[in-house]
Amino acid sequence: MRDPEGGKLIANPACTIPADAVRVTDSQFEQLFAAQAEGKQITWTGSRLRAVDPKPDGAQVEAANRTRRNKLLLASDWTQLPDAPLSPEQRAAWSTYRQQLRDLKLAQPLPESAWPKAPEGTH
Repeated sequence: MRDPEGGKLIANPACTIPADAVRVTDSQFEQLFAAQAEGKQITWTGSRLRAVDPKPDGAQVEAANRTRRNKLLLASDWTQLPDAPLSPEQRAAWSTYRQQLRDLKLAQPLPESAWPKAPEGTH
């Protein structure tokens, strides 16, 4: 058996159950390991076992942010066309919004509040 903290093998020739082991029902076992097969991680929350989504790595975070940013830019491309029905103020607001999107630091998780809001009344 492996030590959960250090990953070292722990001698257990008698196959005894550790004193801090948690009893789970057959149903809980099936649910946890079905979730694990779907990519979830089994973790202890202090009071019970749970299956949770693993935290994305840096490349996954950056890819997700880049995809969202690119979709927002694509959705606002029309605002940069010379014949877009926008006033000079509206065009400037959209240009600022698009630059704010390009300036985002995509390599880190971004809260919703970090994403710029599209200009009002010009959709």
